[in-house]
Amino acid sequence: MADEHVKKTGFVTEDAWMVLGPFDNADGIGYDTAYIPEDITEIDLSVIYDGVDGPVRWKKFTDAELDGYIHLGEQHVDWQVCYAFATVTSPDEREVQFRFDSDDQGKVRLNGEEVFSHTKTFKSIVDRYTIPVKLKPGKNCILVKVCNEQGGWSFYFRITDEDGQPFDDLIINRQ
Repeated sequence: MADEHVKKTGFVTEDAWMVLGPFDNADGIGYDTAYIPEDITEIDLSVIYDGVDGPVRWKKFTDAELDGYIHLGEQHVDWQVCYAFATVTSPDEREVQFRFDSDDQGKVRLNGEEVFSHTKTFKSIVDRYTIPVKLKPGKNCILVKVCNEQGGWSFYFRITDEDGQPFDDLIINRQ
């Protein structure tokens, strides 16, 4: 029951994300390093990448609780980068808001184009940043990059109207 409620708040929940990583962020190099083509609009599950600890590939994100908090690593996992990919299907072209925050630095791309980035190093909170974007009709691809320094490693991501209300006709594609 709580899972269904969270999905009705506009959160792109844990079950919608594919993740890739970790990659190296020693001395903060990950923010400006493209470990993959960051303008992607599709992911290839068969491609293997050189991660910080060896080979990595896209995998379904898993978490014990669907609460919209995408927890990427343990407290002792520092100086690493992770990518997350999800899709949302819109019945029409429309203005929406991505409501995002990450711990630590983060970048957001929509359909291959960077729409937001920040370099802060604080704990992520719900709706810290509001990013106005336009969805196209059909499938839209979202790529999030989170560069961890020390401590927590996470992000929140919601899709809402300008009043912070979710849409009832957007389809978040569960991977």
